[in-house]
Amino acid sequence: MSRFPRWLIASFALVPCCFAPAVARAEDPPAEGGSKPEKKDTNDEKPFDDWKLCKQRGAKHNRDRAEFWTKKGASGKDLQWVGNMWNRALEYGKAAEVFTAFLEWKPDQAGESAYQKNRPTVMGNLVEVYFRGKEYAKCIETADKFRTEYPDSSVLGQYGWQIPGHAARISGDEAKALEYFGKAAETKFVGGILDVVDVHLAAGRVDDAKAALAKYSEGMEKGGKELAWMKEVLDAVGTAQASLDGVRSIGTTEAPTAITMTTVMYQWTMQTGGADKSLRELEIMRRGAGEVAVLGVATYKKYSPVSMKVDPEMSEDAEADLYKKMISETFITPQPPHILVAQAWLDGLKMKWDRQVVIVDKEGKLRYARLFQEKPWDYTAVELAAKALSK
Repeated sequence: MSRFPRWLIASFALVPCCFAPAVARAEDPPAEGGSKPEKKDTNDEKPFDDWKLCKQRGAKHNRDRAEFWTKKGASGKDLQWVGNMWNRALEYGKAAEVFTAFLEWKPDQAGESAYQKNRPTVMGNLVEVYFRGKEYAKCIETADKFRTEYPDSSVLGQYGWQIPGHAARISGDEAKALEYFGKAAETKFVGGILDVVDVHLAAGRVDDAKAALAKYSEGMEKGGKELAWMKEVLDAVGTAQASLDGVRSIGTTEAPTAITMTTVMYQWTMQTGGADKSLRELEIMRRGAGEVAVLGVATYKKYSPVSMKVDPEMSEDAEADLYKKMISETFITPQPPHILVAQAWLDGLKMKWDRQVVIVDKEGKLRYARLFQEKPWDYTAVELAAKALSK
C-alpha cells in the first residue's frame, strides 16, 4: 500500500511487544555525533540534485519546484531536470516546451559531451510527453526524428515505434499502428509483439493474433513467460468463461451477481501499489465507453497488512473484511465494484499477474487480455478494446 489507513494504524496496538521500539535508558550513551541532520525536501543549488528529491514526491511538489527553477532562469543542461519536474507535475505542455528547449540548446565545447549523452533520453521523454498530453501528431513526428537520429538506440522499439504506434492507433489509423508495432516487434521488443497481438485481439481477429504471435516470437530470448502466457490466452479466447456465482463483493459499490455486458476486469492484491489509481482511471474510462462494466478482482492470499506477512491461519471471512476496509478507507474515488475470488477462478481466465486486465463479453467468455504497466497507452488500448468488443 502507498499509505497506512487509520484502521491499520490502530491495529498496530495488537502487535506483540517484541516488535515495539527499544526504549532508551539513562545509562545508554548518546548516539555518536549527536542528532542526525534534518532531511531536506528540496535543493535550491542544483536542479539535478533537486530532481533526485522530486522524483520521490507527488505532482504538487514537482510543480512548485519546476516553477522555482523556471523563475530562477534554469537553462542549458539543467532544462532536462526541470522538464522532468513538469512531467511529474502532470504539466505535459510545459514539460514539452522545456524538453524542446533542451534539444535546441547549443552547448559550448565544455557542455557538448553531456548534451550528446543526454539528448536521446530527452527526445524519448518528449515522445512520451506528447502522448501523455494527447498531442498525437507531434508524438509521431518526434518519434520519426528519434529513429532518424538514433537508429541503433537500445530503446528504439519503445520510443521509436511502440509509443507512436499507440498515437496512430488512438488517432484511428490502425494500419499505421500495426506497421509501427510490427517494427517494434522486429527489434525484439516484447511490448511491440504484444501490441500487434492486441490490435488483432481487440478487433476479434483471433487467428491473425495467433499468427502474429507465432511470427514475432520465433527466436525470442527475452519475454518468454509473457509470450507463453499470451499463447495460453489466445487458445482460451471464446472458451474460457467467468461466472459471478459465489464470489464475494468487497467494494463500496455492490458487485453485480451476473455478467450481462462486456466487462473489464483488473487483477490486484493488498500488495499491489497504486491499484486504486489504476482502477479509478478504468472506472472513469467506463463512464464514457457505453455498455461496459469494470470490476476490480482480488484473490485470497492470506496476507496480513499488520504483520506484512502471510498468515496461514487467516480465514476467508477475515481476509474479506481486510479488503473491504482497505477499499472503503484508503482507495481514491470513483471506484468500480470489487470482487474476491478463488485462485482457480483467476486461472480459468488466464489471470496470472497483478495489474493484468481481461475483458469478457456479455456471456462471460474471455475475449481480450493485456499486461498493464500503468502507461497511458495501456488505458487507451483497453478503452479501444472494450468499445470494440461491446458492439
